[in-house]
Amino acid sequence: GDAGTTFPDNFDYPPLYSGSDFHSCHTSITNWDDESQVWNCELSGLADLDTGSSYVRQQEASYLNSLIALGVDGFRWDSAKEMDPADIAAIEALLTKPVVIYQDVEYGAGQPVTPDLYQSTGSLEEYRYGWDLYGAFTSGTLASLSNFGPSWNSAGLVPSADAVVFVDTQDTERAGGVLTYATGASYTLASVFMLAWDYGTPRVLSDYAFSRYDQGPPSAGGNAIATPACGAGSWECEQRWPAIAGMVGWHNAAGTAPVANWWTDGSNAIAFSRGSAAWVAINAEIAPVTETFSTGLPAGTYCDVISGPPAAAGGCTGSPVTVNAAGQATVTVPAMGAVGIDVAAVASAAAVSETVTVTVPASTGASGDTVYLAGNLSVLGLGQPDWAPNGIAMTRLNATTWSTTVEASADTTLSYKYDLGGSWNTVEETASCGFVANRSMAVTGGTVSDTVAAWAGLGGC
Repeated sequence: GDAGTTFPDNFDYPPLYSGSDFHSCHTSITNWDDESQVWNCELSGLADLDTGSSYVRQQEASYLNSLIALGVDGFRWDSAKEMDPADIAAIEALLTKPVVIYQDVEYGAGQPVTPDLYQSTGSLEEYRYGWDLYGAFTSGTLASLSNFGPSWNSAGLVPSADAVVFVDTQDTERAGGVLTYATGASYTLASVFMLAWDYGTPRVLSDYAFSRYDQGPPSAGGNAIATPACGAGSWECEQRWPAIAGMVGWHNAAGTAPVANWWTDGSNAIAFSRGSAAWVAINAEIAPVTETFSTGLPAGTYCDVISGPPAAAGGCTGSPVTVNAAGQATVTVPAMGAVGIDVAAVASAAAVSETVTVTVPASTGASGDTVYLAGNLSVLGLGQPDWAPNGIAMTRLNATTWSTTVEASADTTLSYKYDLGGSWNTVEETASCGFVANRSMAVTGGTVSDTVAAWAGLGGC
């Protein structure tokens, strides 16, 4: 009924349904360990249609097909757990075209009706996801989320392709044991993690503030057209919160790229990338965290989508993050805050066509010897030349001069070192047989020539 109206009989809904169209069990489910009772009795006193009946199936499919004809692309089966999955399959078989389906099947420990029974009839709302995030953010650590997914807890989660994941729902936020809008920063950070992690299809709840379990939505003073504005004590509009809105774009930019570049402080600060498309850091500590992170992203200046989107005229409305040629960025992540960057939110791309010429005067002694250069560019082996067999061979210009040219970003500081032979057993050394510190120069544009003074020896010790 609506606005106070009721039907005179709980099993008579003319012209669609009469008593014979409902299951014969007219009592509420009391034993969730009884599969037959779950599928054939009433949920909280609600009349339970006999979905095994071909007539009922035709009526339900007819209604869904009328919505499909209007352009609807998908449905959520509410209380799917209380329906036999074979009945759901039979109704779906009557639909006029394939549509997106996800199903409300809440996991219950030890119960015979489990989410995996419904994997063939659509995606599944994975309730354990929100419960487990609540545990990580309240009594556990974010560091434990490094393998968050089907094998994370003893109960297991459904496969990623079948999972619709969420921090909370309109039901679970009332029952407790999950983070909600009222939790504040922890809720925001959990939503950031959900939108960033590579498990399941995330769903954002847009809801309203409530102080009682059965409290309904805010009204507009009896005006059926006007809608209350978003704000404290009214509609929360979580989908408009800057961090959540920004991370939806981040999620889309990440696509199907896998998690990479995992980092943690061992407690409640974590960071990771999704391939080379997006990177995020989440800090649930009580103090800021400053770190040089491997982001996996190409060199450039990006907009932190959590603090604000890219500006329409270029630049950022929030904080910029600069990634160097090695894919690294030094970032301060606020306490109970997060930073997220992605390739769709670029403030300015770093130039990649600066020519850097490195020339060194070196007499190698033997005619077959070669001088090698290694440093902090990918083409040079990304550093650590003192002990890593990296680098590229230089070209001999004359008896005492060697040179090579590489590409580098305009905002890069080139850090490098030389070696004789490329094995790095004869790395550049001082007269006292100690390693020479890494050389460096700023790449500021154009062709940069760096001719260094002679040193005591190449592998002379």
